[in-house]
Amino acid sequence: MLTVAGTRLEAGATFLDRMIGLSLQTKGAELRGDASAIAAIGKKRAYLSDLMSKGRAFWQYQWPIASLWRDHFLRNITDEVGYHEIMSR
Repeated sequence: MLTVAGTRLEAGATFLDRMIGLSLQTKGAELRGDASAIAAIGKKRAYLSDLMSKGRAFWQYQWPIASLWRDHFLRNITDEVGYHEIMSR
């Protein structure tokens, strides 16, 4: 049950959704004693953490034109993770 709920949350658009989903999946894998699943989830968590770190660097930049910042902000709130993936390329 934890794994199912975690999988649904992991498909969410925000980092918070995905991190909570991964935590639930990890707990489910721990309860099942599934070491390979725990390792796979750990890789997903590391990828998201790296993406969040890159995103923080992007958002700390002082945008000289307010409309540029506003455009990025609006895109970011609708699909946070997807937007950070595109920006990190």
